[in-house]
Amino acid sequence: MFSKVATSARLGFLLAPLALFGCSHTVTASDGTKVTVEPGAKIETTDSQGNTATVSGDGKKMTIKSSNGASEYVADNGTVKAHDSQGNTLEMGTGVSEADLGLPFYPGSTESKDSLKSATDKGTTVMSNRVTTDAAAKVVDFYTGKLGKPASSMTTDTMAMATWKSGKKAETLMVSKDGTSNKISVTVATTK
Repeated sequence: MFSKVATSARLGFLLAPLALFGCSHTVTASDGTKVTVEPGAKIETTDSQGNTATVSGDGKKMTIKSSNGASEYVADNGTVKAHDSQGNTLEMGTGVSEADLGLPFYPGSTESKDSLKSATDKGTTVMSNRVTTDAAAKVVDFYTGKLGKPASSMTTDTMAMATWKSGKKAETLMVSKDGTSNKISVTVATTK
């Protein structure tokens, strides 16, 4: 759906210099796809079905919205938020709280920007990504103390993984070497 819009967005960047001089210009392709460049370096592309993609003047925000407004994807300065008309949602880079995760964070760890939350008609998924200098075994021991004995686990020289399952909830822990520290990824998936 948005492949033509994304392709036409590239055309918009070619027209962007016009916007610097206060000009507005629209180019329409033979298939009905339009690219409009407006003052302030706003670039909007519209495909033949009316789906749009807009890139703001600062280059840090992009919005893609369906013609009826039912679906929207917004990338803004390192975060992504999306939703559709069925109530499905996705948030990345917006931060995850302990309440969102339903588990405590590993003590002393710091948050990475790549955490996510999603909800669909089938359930929810929350993934917290954090960083620690502690050994992987210590992180696994911490979560084992909170969740009990894992249903499965595996450890190598560079990573450790453990999974727990209880009813409609599944927790997955992965600790992987990342330079001099360890990246902790805790995912909690709950089915309806």
